[in-house]
Amino acid sequence: MLESIIELGGKVLSQKEGLDALIQEVPLESRKGEKKHVCKIIFDTRNKIFDVDVNEEIDENTVKKYLHVGSADGSNSPQWYITSKGSSYILSELFPNLKEQGLFADIVDDILTNFYWKSEESLGHRKYNYMLDIKKLGISEKTMEALKQEALKENKPGKKLLDLVGKEFEKWIADKKGCKKDDIGLYTVIVNDLVLVEDKDYQAKVLESKKPKGAAGGKKKGSKSSKSEQNLQCNVCGSFQNISSDLNKMKIKYFTTNQEIFKGSLKSYEKSLNLCSSCIEKLQAGEIFVQQNLGVNIAGFDVLVIPNLIYGSGVEYEEMKNLTREIINTVNMSKSIDALTDFRQQLDLLKEFDDIIYLLDFVFIRRSNAATKILRLIKDVKPSFFELLEKAVDELKEMAARHISIYNYRGGLNSVYYLTPVRFKSGDNSSFRDLLALYDALFLGRQVDEKHIISNLVKGCRIIFHAQEGYNIKTSRDNLHYFILDGIFFTKFLEKMGCMKGGEKVSYSSLGLPDNLCSFMEEMGYDQMQGAMFLLGYLVGEVGNAQYRRYSESGGDGTYKPVLNKINFNGIDKNKLIRLRSEILNKLRQEKILQYNEKIYAACVQLMDRNINNWKLNKDENLFYLLSGYAYATTAPMKKKGEENSDKQ
Repeated sequence: MLESIIELGGKVLSQKEGLDALIQEVPLESRKGEKKHVCKIIFDTRNKIFDVDVNEEIDENTVKKYLHVGSADGSNSPQWYITSKGSSYILSELFPNLKEQGLFADIVDDILTNFYWKSEESLGHRKYNYMLDIKKLGISEKTMEALKQEALKENKPGKKLLDLVGKEFEKWIADKKGCKKDDIGLYTVIVNDLVLVEDKDYQAKVLESKKPKGAAGGKKKGSKSSKSEQNLQCNVCGSFQNISSDLNKMKIKYFTTNQEIFKGSLKSYEKSLNLCSSCIEKLQAGEIFVQQNLGVNIAGFDVLVIPNLIYGSGVEYEEMKNLTREIINTVNMSKSIDALTDFRQQLDLLKEFDDIIYLLDFVFIRRSNAATKILRLIKDVKPSFFELLEKAVDELKEMAARHISIYNYRGGLNSVYYLTPVRFKSGDNSSFRDLLALYDALFLGRQVDEKHIISNLVKGCRIIFHAQEGYNIKTSRDNLHYFILDGIFFTKFLEKMGCMKGGEKVSYSSLGLPDNLCSFMEEMGYDQMQGAMFLLGYLVGEVGNAQYRRYSESGGDGTYKPVLNKINFNGIDKNKLIRLRSEILNKLRQEKILQYNEKIYAACVQLMDRNINNWKLNKDENLFYLLSGYAYATTAPMKKKGEENSDKQ
């Protein structure tokens, strides 16, 4: 992955150099599709006037014009880059940090004296020492002292005070200029008609700040390096020139560099990864390109999709950019495949790059202010994965249409997420490892544990039935049978993607079952035990349908199916199967529908009795196949009670 990003960065640098390669893009439009604006924060030190200008709309050239290079590298680093996506740095630490950098010495003191308020006591960090004086500048009626007293009640008073100042500042811009926070894409500073980012000394300082420390980990001038340090070699290109082990410039955290327990006998992490200055420059450009052009969202996770060029090192920058665009379009369409025709057309566009041989790395990440942390790296995914995906979805759509006409199967990458229970904690995915392991197996065609998949599906059913909140699954009971159907076809999807072994085809034609049941069970590959549970579940569904009809005819609504209370959603042991079978028989009699389902019941009994002494299904599997039959009976076209039925005896 690292080498791939460096290679991409090299292609970027073939077209861009210096600061141009460090420019970071921002969205041009808001969520509502309206143009975003640049907020120019204006200081007139000669006339002591403060103002903002939000008239300029953001276009493709704006980030370069105002030198937007993101934030300063490293966790808790002083922020002194003048243009940013938020206003907080400008409202607080920007000018003190510019002073420390030796920049704009002739105006910084004037600005801090006339436009900023200084706290006389510590607010937790020195970056909160100065704040824009919103009362003095006419931005708010609230004084800084009053806001400070409110902030001191919190555990992090400096952060709280900055939040309070920021809200007053945003409200003032919205009221005075008619521009809300969501309408602003960039903030920058103008002092005495000078756009600060145009200053040559500032630009040189920014470029210098992006360069890594020396090979000796930033040793002081005059200190001696050991012989081993002098012989450091770039781990990517093999160069011995200008080697550095400084990883602070990296925006993506490839491995830990601050945990003592992982360091072992090493004195430091300095030799974990060594890169020459050329590779670091390419890496920085590559990281920016990847995060701006190769990011997607799969089921709530931020994912970087990085091509690893196997044969195509001579690919030019523009062709590489076109390829990456089609890769991302393909991944986005594969998340939920509803219109197969459109997806096939996209695959045809991707095939136009068949002369470039590449593999894909899917990098699941979590973004933070300090760095981008890697949650899971799925390496070397073949582009043919998408063709296999299209074929599997096509076959399953056809199968669903043939057996359950009112059910619309939607396959794709997102289905994995919605069928794997993930418990949320404080708005974050706290139990994602199992899910990411499943994505790993899917992309690479590795085998998964069928029992574990079924256990997860049963857990999802339990969450819905008991309306358990805090999961990624809708808890409406109306959703239960559709969730089960999705689960049935999900197991077939995993089979077709090479992740699970399908069952051997068993013939049920001798049992006297309706053709639609025989056909479905045989195509699903149910063995006799699975078939027995499916038929028992089908009868549960027939009882539920009868109960629902009776309740609806009396003026009721909702999902009234008391028979579901007979089912233990924690799983069904083999010992309880015979009792449940008897209870369902009584319910069929009570609802006066036994005569329409007698052959189905007889087939269920025959299959169950034939295998009960050698029963191999666990309690979750028993429940899953029973619920599969229930969902089929609930959703498939059903013959109404009283209709002439070929099953009637």
